[in-house]
This record gives sequence, structure tokens and C-alpha cells, in this order.
Amino acid sequence: LNWKNTFLTNFFTTEVEAVFTMATIAAFILFIISLSCCKEKVLRTPNHTKKQHGNTKLRHNMNMTCQPLPPSLCQSGSEIIKHNYIMILEANENNNHHHHQWNKIVSCYHFYFYGMIKLPYELVILCLVSIFGWIAHIGFLFFFSDYMGQFVFKGNNNGVYNSSSYTAYREGVKMSSLALIGSNVVGILYIIMLERWLLKRIGARMSMILGFSITCIAMIIIATVDNYPVILCSCCAIDVATVSLHSIPYGLVGKYHQYYKEDSRWNTRGYGTDSSVLNNCMYFGTLLISITFGFIIDHSTSMTSVILAAGISNCIAAVISILIIEPDVNHSSTIINDEQLKCSHITVC
Repeated sequence: LNWKNTFLTNFFTTEVEAVFTMATIAAFILFIISLSCCKEKVLRTPNHTKKQHGNTKLRHNMNMTCQPLPPSLCQSGSEIIKHNYIMILEANENNNHHHHQWNKIVSCYHFYFYGMIKLPYELVILCLVSIFGWIAHIGFLFFFSDYMGQFVFKGNNNGVYNSSSYTAYREGVKMSSLALIGSNVVGILYIIMLERWLLKRIGARMSMILGFSITCIAMIIIATVDNYPVILCSCCAIDVATVSLHSIPYGLVGKYHQYYKEDSRWNTRGYGTDSSVLNNCMYFGTLLISITFGFIIDHSTSMTSVILAAGISNCIAAVISILIIEPDVNHSSTIINDEQLKCSHITVC
């Protein structure tokens, strides 16, 4: 899209300002929609209700303790003594409450730090798969446009403006945008097939292996073939692995928490903590891209090596996916129900 031929040129100086401003506006609209459509459900009453209940309980305990006391202390003349004693109890209760809150904060910090460092074996495998998968996906997206403009269309991004080399580069960038749109469309269709049919037929582990293998083959074809129609068809398969990264690992973490709920490695962990660990794999993969891909570009003659590196990263993710453990949650729940039925029969007898 030539932004200079649109109405946005009246508001922005360069194309970069127009693109990033439109992206910011779109992100802000989506943020407002997400806040307005999702409603939170209150899970517990406010703290002041608990405090009032605690004060009532203290007063009730005070009244109970006053019953065996001599009548002189429980008469109206001793109300000041009773009131002062209740205030002392409430002050001690508040101090204990604050001390408990401080211990809770310390334990929460320790819990999250422990959850980030001490990972179960099953979660380590998912993290490794996610890291290499995000390296391949983000690295491919970063350099695919330049690859199309320089290698496929033989353009030069440093050429003189409106020259033949610079025009060819811009044409390659436009064609790369169309290829990525086709990849998004195929990704939407694939996630529907993944949810309704593929996961039930071959399971989560084979779905991960299949997704990374297809994307790896597609990237190798893109890096070795100099034909735009072939590259366009191959690029449509890029989001297959991305769809798997966005869905399957989180579903497996939920199964692990259900299947290993009696395991000491999992029963002290939270699903939110493990989900954040998987999310951080994307940022860690981006950090590795900034370290490794720059070295590859400096020591190579073309952008082909970068696309090949992304394909190799997908291949590594596919190999590690073989080690993914997929628990049979339905089988375990059936065993638990059978044991409960046996226990109920024993109790009846």
C-alpha cells in the first residue's frame, strides 16, 4: 500500500508515522473492546466485611468471657473496662492481621520466584518448544520483507528513490505483505480444523510435530526457490506452527494441573504462573534473535541464511516436541470415579 496516495498524507509527514499511528489506534480500539466485553466476577466479599465479622466475633467472645466473671464487672458501671479490653483485643487482632499479610506477601514473592526457576520436566519441554518456535516465527517475520525485496525481486533498499532497484525492492515488500495475509487466512482455517478434528484424531504431541514440520519445510522452500508463486504458496503455511504455539502448550498445562494434582511438583503451582512462564518464552526467544540473527547476517552474503536459520529452529522445535508428555486426563478421571463408587459401596455395606 502506497501511503502517500491516501488521505493520511494530509495528517502525517512520512509513511512510518502513518503506519505506526494507525497501528496504535487499532491496538487502542482492541484494548477498549476487550475491557468492555469481558466482565469480572467477584469471587469474595470485601475485606471490611471480614473485619466487621471479626469485631463481632471478638465482642461475642468478650460477652462469653464476662459470664463467669463477678456481677460487678458485667454491670453498667464496668462498661468502660469491658470496652477497653475489647479495644485491646481488636488491636492485637489487627497487628496479627498485618503480620499475616506481610508473611503472605513474602510467601507470594517466594512462590513466584520458585515457580519461575524450579520447573517440572513436562513444563521444561514445553518451554524449549516455545522458545525455538518463537525464534523461528519472529525471526521469519522480521526479515521476510527484506528477503522478498532483495533476493526475490532483486531490489535495493539503499538505492536512489524512484530508481529501478528501489522500485523493485518496494514491490517485493508489497508482495510479502500479500503473502503474510494469505498466511493469516490459512492460520484461521487451520485453528478451526485443529480444534474440531485434528487434536481428537492425532493428539497434542503429534499436532505440534506436524505443525512445526510443515512450517520448517515451507521456510526451506522459501529460502531455496526463487519463484514468487511458489514462495506465496509456501508462505501460506507459516502460521500453522504459530497457531500451535498459541493454543496447544496452554491446553497441556491445564491437563498437567488436572492429571498431576497429587504430585508435589505440580500441586503447589498455579495455572496463571505457568501460563506466564510460557508467555515469557516469546520474549526470551526475541532476545536470542537479537543475539544470534545479527551474527548470521554479518557473516553471510544474503538474507537466505536468515530464512534457513528460522527453518532450522522450527526443525529443532519439531524434534523436541517428540518429548512432550500428553496425559490421559479422561482415563484418570474414570479411575477416580470408579474408586469413589467402590468406596461408596463399602460405606453402604
